[in-house]
Amino acid sequence: MLLIQAWVRNSGQLRHEMLFTRKQLRDAVQWGDTQLKVHLSRLVEMEYLLLHRRGLTFVYELLFDGADSEAAHLSGLIVP
Repeated sequence: MLLIQAWVRNSGQLRHEMLFTRKQLRDAVQWGDTQLKVHLSRLVEMEYLLLHRRGLTFVYELLFDGADSEAAHLSGLIVP
């Protein structure tokens, strides 16, 4: 998750505007295809990533908007 957050942050785009494919992420983090598929599916299940399907292509969007802290965090909620 930290690698994905850093990659999105370094892209220069806003988090909610950055859509990426498995290939783009695989090239960025240098992981194998199977390892990446398993990790991405787990992050989708935990709702850290949103999966968009475009034909046969899987496109992901980073939903997790928290800082790199160990504190409890609920994505998308406004903290008063």
